Amino acid sequence: TMTEYVEFIKVPNIVKIRKELFAYSKCFEVGNDTTGINFNLRQASYKLPNLEKWLQNFKIYPTVAKFYFMPPKCELKPHADGTSKAPMLWGINIPVSNYKDSDTYFYTCEDSNIENIFRWKVKKGFRKPIDASKLKLANTYTIDKPCIINTNIMHSATNHSNDTRIMLLLRWPLDIKSYEDIT
Repeated sequence: TMTEYVEFIKVPNIVKIRKELFAYSKCFEVGNDTTGINFNLRQASYKLPNLEKWLQNFKIYPTVAKFYFMPPKCELKPHADGTSKAPMLWGINIPVSNYKDSDTYFYTCEDSNIENIFRWKVKKGFRKPIDASKLKLANTYTIDKPCIINTNIMHSATNHSNDTRIMLLLRWPLDIKSYEDIT
């Protein structure tokens, strides 16, 4: 079962998967801010054969594949994925490049300190703290191996390195509550 924050998992051929993902990530233009870019995993599968082979082992194929590009010395502000009514409980993170000198932080946050941010014209969104100074650091991880990540807890990340950090996030439908549901 899932730990409270992060659970590292074994992924066969991770070195080859990372190389494929890194090469594919070059297809996307990113600026000077932390950027998340969704892509169609099925359409990209021919460029990612080792990742595709691993994903075929799951009962359910991921519905979302998203690269996160974090420029040097940047941070991703504290947030929780999804809204209070439609939380995104978890995902699988696969570190692609420049991940060793970065940290992911998890916080405790009172419900009264959470604001739902809705995307324009879309019911989806995220949650952020109303007052970030009231967050209490609960745990810190260096995500240097594939993992299941609890995205329903307030979290942030910092890239301490001089290179862009690239992370892949895979997600399943909201009704899939845990990794065990897909394995």
